[in-house]
Amino acid sequence: MTAALGYFERRVDIYQVHNLVAWRKRLGQLQRLKDAGAVRVVGLTHYSANAFGDLLQAMKDPRVQAIQVPTTRVERSDRVKRFCRRLPTWGSA
Repeated sequence: MTAALGYFERRVDIYQVHNLVAWRKRLGQLQRLKDAGAVRVVGLTHYSANAFGDLLQAMKDPRVQAIQVPTTRVERSDRVKRFCRRLPTWGSA
């Protein structure tokens, strides 16, 4: 993660854990980077509607400030719409 920040002059607005890969570990690492001022917002994303339950669970962690929901033509389904309706309303980062 630290090496990746080098491509962006050591600071990014949002750093996301993609596909929930090792998200518990990654959130700790990202929070430390946020505390150091290298990351403004910590987020999560997953490409599949099948992972929405896991994504909702992970969103309960207070370190998560943003999510990215799949909105491709393939994923524009009632399932995506129902998921979005269940999302908490967060303040802007």
